[in-house]
Amino acid sequence: MTRKEIYEKILKMLEIEQNHLRNRYEFGEIDFDNYEELSFERDKEYEEYIVDLAITNDSELKEKMSFIINANIETF
Repeated sequence: MTRKEIYEKILKMLEIEQNHLRNRYEFGEIDFDNYEELSFERDKEYEEYIVDLAITNDSELKEKMSFIINANIETF
């Protein structure tokens, strides 16, 4: 998997997580403050993945990004 593909997968995973949080808020499972906090935390978490992707050398890329590479978007 190329860096570009990993980057795109990170963005897709974040989108899925944010949609899930938004649904929880819209269906009343969490209040707005909780939604805002969780959303912010997810953004920071995925920002860290992007930074790791940028600074990891090629020889360690598969190991460092294994969570992203192995994630199944269909069941995420």
